[in-house]
Amino acid sequence: MDLCNPFQNLARTHFPNAVVVADRFHVLKLINHHFLKTWGQLNIEGSKSRGLLSLMHRHEWSQMKDSSRANLKRYLEDNPAIASNYNFKQELMKLILSRVSSKSQARPLVVDLLDKIQGALHQ
Repeated sequence: MDLCNPFQNLARTHFPNAVVVADRFHVLKLINHHFLKTWGQLNIEGSKSRGLLSLMHRHEWSQMKDSSRANLKRYLEDNPAIASNYNFKQELMKLILSRVSSKSQARPLVVDLLDKIQGALHQ
């Protein structure tokens, strides 16, 4: 389900025994939202650039023109704090977008995801 408060409150009120599960789309949206918010705090001017915004929304494995990839690389090299956040976001995206067909395949991914989140909390 969507992770916004009204939906969560509705579920808790009317379905108190339900297990709330966030769908992948909303988790990705939430990660992007927080990444962009952090980026805006680290570099106000850069975050207002439409070209950079477009690059920051993309997955690093998506097709990009060589010139766009070079621009992104140069920007991240010049802004190590942003690069760290960008790389963390990319790692989370890869984990969340991983396709698995069983619990046994998912378990190591969940452990990896929780480790990454725990590591980020302690930085």
